[in-house]
Amino acid sequence: MLLLQDFYDGFFKQSSAADRGTICQLKNLFNFRQVRSDISKCFSHAWELMATIVEGFVCLLLMEQLKMNSPSDLPQTAPDGIETANNLDKQEYFDNITATKFGRHLTFLN
Repeated sequence: MLLLQDFYDGFFKQSSAADRGTICQLKNLFNFRQVRSDISKCFSHAWELMATIVEGFVCLLLMEQLKMNSPSDLPQTAPDGIETANNLDKQEYFDNITATKFGRHLTFLN
């Protein structure tokens, strides 16, 4: 909880609510109204917001690396039939491509 509180202390500013891509703007966009700067009273919601933001930015980074213009685009390296594959196969492909592109950057999350 202390690490998350430190993160919120450094990056969560109510004054940035109008600035696109900030934690406060994303909090309002995703309707996490119960999240406040003191996360001791809203830890679960603050954690869920942070997880949502991290997942979103990882997806954006992957789209940029794979030269995709929209989430519906297929990367050139996608295996045939991935769009009709089951969710487990899709998740495995996503995990593999994420590890390949960002493995050395994301090792601290394990």
